[in-house]
Amino acid sequence: MASFELLSDQDLRLDGRRAGELRRLRCRLGVFGQADGSAYLEMGNTKVLAAVYGPHEARGAARARSDWKSMVRASLGVDAMLLLLLSGPQATALS
Repeated sequence: MASFELLSDQDLRLDGRRAGELRRLRCRLGVFGQADGSAYLEMGNTKVLAAVYGPHEARGAARARSDWKSMVRASLGVDAMLLLLLSGPQATALS
């Protein structure tokens, strides 16, 4: 059975990195003006946009102030979207 070699004879990956070498990480902060915090991260072909809005007053906040156990709880709402951008042979194969 044929196996796929990840490293060349010079111990390099297909993109020229050594076996223990990571891809370059790029980061930009404050990419969304209306968010309380935001960032754009890029590593190889992976790109991430993240934004934080808040903090906001918790639901039932008056009740939570009188009950210390409620104060240690938090609510996190996450909206995630996968955006698949393909070019070259991959795009042709899917169309």
